[in-house]
Amino acid sequence: MRFKLIENFVSLSFFRGFQLLVPLITMPYLIVTLGLSNYGKIAFAQSIALFSGALIQYGFNLTATRKVSRQRNNWTKIAETFSLTFAAGLFLTIISASILVPILIIFIKDDALFWICIFSLFSVSFQNLLPIWFFNGLEKLKLIAVVGTLSNIFLLIGIFTFVTKTDHTLRFPLIHSITSFFTLATTLLIARSIMKVPLNFSSITIRKITRTLKENRSTFIAQFAPNLYNNASIVLLGVLGGPMEVGLFSAAKRVVDAFCSIAQIICSTFIAELSNEIKFFTTFRNIILSVGITTGTVIWVISNYLPLVYGGANIEGISFILKSFIPAAFLYFIMLCYGQTYLVVSNNEKIYQNITLIVSVFALAISSVLIYIFGALGAVFSITGARLAISFASFFYYLKLNGAITYRQKID
Repeated sequence: MRFKLIENFVSLSFFRGFQLLVPLITMPYLIVTLGLSNYGKIAFAQSIALFSGALIQYGFNLTATRKVSRQRNNWTKIAETFSLTFAAGLFLTIISASILVPILIIFIKDDALFWICIFSLFSVSFQNLLPIWFFNGLEKLKLIAVVGTLSNIFLLIGIFTFVTKTDHTLRFPLIHSITSFFTLATTLLIARSIMKVPLNFSSITIRKITRTLKENRSTFIAQFAPNLYNNASIVLLGVLGGPMEVGLFSAAKRVVDAFCSIAQIICSTFIAELSNEIKFFTTFRNIILSVGITTGTVIWVISNYLPLVYGGANIEGISFILKSFIPAAFLYFIMLCYGQTYLVVSNNEKIYQNITLIVSVFALAISSVLIYIFGALGAVFSITGARLAISFASFFYYLKLNGAITYRQKID
């Protein structure tokens, strides 16, 4: 088991690791080349698109991984789950596009910003349709790790080759869309040709899709709700503060998100094993919280070296916002440990759903006030407060449930 966990972690690190490194590598270049204001437009568009991404993913990274893991000895059921889950993702893609595109047409008057939003929507949709849950459930992550690494190398080459001056802002989301589509198409080809699990929509009906969505509703709400205060903070900043303020906040948040994604890698590494054996949670908890503490220290050190990276950008502002994000970064590790992971794998996702929904609605209500008063720092306060509340409530239910519940494995 230990070797398999290490193998999965290494594979996910290659796949997700490049996704973490690409923003860190390209962000200074984009800020210097495009300007902080244009970078703010890209961040604003991506934040809108991420609402669509959260809908398309629908919590499948947890629920579908858990289901495939428990079906790993029944390839007929795995094939059915693969096609049905992907079909549900396509269905949600159509719904999200039909909602967001008209909104963009009505409210976005800047033509350049509109097309940045459209291409960002394409990119995020392709990324969230990736059936990583399928390979993760089977603990066969090496193949998509290679595909993901190559895709991100092509992305870097495309950005540094074709985005070279201020009026190339639109090229960034366009290149991102192309590489995201390449990754999705190649991954589906691997599933069909190597894993021998092709997409088969012949038996898929709307009734089956809606049943799948209903079964995963609690996990979806739990994962979608944080977008109300997380991505909405950038949207509110764009409305109340403008592109420059968004660029300042997003530059710092992008660094923090990159390190917080390490928590997602650790969760994804353990989720298949935890879905079958909850006893491994103690090992998982010790690892993820230790990494969380280390992450805060590393972010502090990085913030002191930003002047060497960003050249003439607003260094003091970015560095200060980055340091202010450190508590939120550590709380993210706690939130994923006790909430998204423990409560979900122990079949208590409805508890986590209620926690995140209540906290997120409250955080959204006060974030506009905090952002209006404190600007980018107010957005940091909003995110930190929300993560603190979710972490505390999740840990409370962990203490309440641990030892008082009997974990029962359900094989669907």
